[in-house]
Amino acid sequence: MFLSNVVQFDIPLLPDPAGLDIIHLQCHIGTDTLSLARRGAKSVVGLDFSPASIKEGQHLAANAAGGEKLRFVEASTYDALEVLTPGSFDLVFTGVGAICWLPNIRQWASVVSGLLKPGGKFFIREAHPMLWTLDEKIEDRLAIRYPFFETEQPMMFQDDSTYMKLADDWKTFENATTLEWNHGIGEIVQALLDEGMEITGLKEHRSIPWDALPRQMVELGNGEWSSVCSITTSAELMMFLRRICFEGGTGTNTAVLHFAGCQEEMRHVLHPGSSCNNSFTSRSIANCLSFVCESRPRRGLRC
Repeated sequence: MFLSNVVQFDIPLLPDPAGLDIIHLQCHIGTDTLSLARRGAKSVVGLDFSPASIKEGQHLAANAAGGEKLRFVEASTYDALEVLTPGSFDLVFTGVGAICWLPNIRQWASVVSGLLKPGGKFFIREAHPMLWTLDEKIEDRLAIRYPFFETEQPMMFQDDSTYMKLADDWKTFENATTLEWNHGIGEIVQALLDEGMEITGLKEHRSIPWDALPRQMVELGNGEWSSVCSITTSAELMMFLRRICFEGGTGTNTAVLHFAGCQEEMRHVLHPGSSCNNSFTSRSIANCLSFVCESRPRRGLRC
């Protein structure tokens, strides 16, 4: 049975969804949502603020095996606790390339924590904030252009393209303005800790499921891409750069997070052509980070 490339990649780190009630935040058209159902979930709710995406998800649910387990809800992530019953999910799942659309990471963490049952788990794979700082239009080097930390004002882009390929043609958007926010690793981790989540695992990977730096990445297969300078051996492409685990107690809520695009063996060089007068080169670049959290009473919080 078909599973999305994203969920296939996540299987080794994703908490076993069998028998769980799951909420998929920012689910888009629901392909990952359906894949979670096909992995044995009891039920999966997909939430997205786009009516067009929800409509496609509902169509998918009505016509695909496993769709009977799905329910789609049109709402902003920040409104999830108003349209869904708080504390009713065993697993909160957030797909890759999602939190960059959210301006306030602390409010997001509050929603994640509020949706979980006692002992529930949270999982996310996301682009590394370092990757989001890079100028993707520069092809001959890695150049920092955008903020690493969360800012009050968004980054604004004009881009009419979409990563969704339909038939043989790439579709374009009429409304091409997008607003994005970066969030540092510390900001994300601390926001979850402040909600009583305990971090139990953190991993980085050398690939990411889109061509994040055009003409500087190679396609590895199964939808994953890696920076050319990350490649040393084929085996190394599949290795995690590092793992950080904060072991938790029993009866706690668990969250698993992934991020993409962290740098190893970085050396900074001055480059006047960069918009922030600073660029870097790297002998090895990781493109994904994994992260596990557990939510416990605040008095017992430790890391």
